[in-house]
Amino acid sequence: MGEIGALLGRIINNLPDSLLLESLILGALATVLTAVIRIVWAGSSWLIERAVFLLSRSLTHHVIYLGPVEAFPPGIRFNVLIIRFGTDQYISTMASDRERMVGRLQLKIYPAEVRGKKDGAYLSFRVPVHKRLGTQFKIFADVEPGVDLDDIMQVFDANQEIHEVSVSDSKFDRRIYFLLKDYAQTQTVDGPVNNFIYPV
Repeated sequence: MGEIGALLGRIINNLPDSLLLESLILGALATVLTAVIRIVWAGSSWLIERAVFLLSRSLTHHVIYLGPVEAFPPGIRFNVLIIRFGTDQYISTMASDRERMVGRLQLKIYPAEVRGKKDGAYLSFRVPVHKRLGTQFKIFADVEPGVDLDDIMQVFDANQEIHEVSVSDSKFDRRIYFLLKDYAQTQTVDGPVNNFIYPV
């Protein structure tokens, strides 16, 4: 091994300076070019994956009746919790590896908007629906301390469009979850039930 190293050293030492410089430049260029190709490949792969993700879902708009306008003061914030694409049953038993990756747990929160009209308050919200798997979601309201939680619960209980109204047992003890009656439902492997929108 030492002999080979010595031989290479003698060869390099005997090279003309211009040829040696040219070899060093070509080596450096090859290294830089390899790095650039790797960066471009990684970037293009991410862009392709992102494009496939965006094209595989559609953003759907929904409106439901909440109750009298005066029952919903500014201290109540509504949100949509996106659980995952697909049902737990399908993802755990029938989905392909790719679908399991797409259907992994998300728990992303998107804001919803309360709109007052002459006949009452309406909740406007959007749900990204996967075109092949559908989407699990749940609506909730965060009630600020200045608003009476029991009063809001009574309004929700009287609403014919929602059911299964419950206060969170987590640290968010002023968060109210509920299900929408006009939407499909699906049970998770852990027990809770969510609303579900079928593929569109």
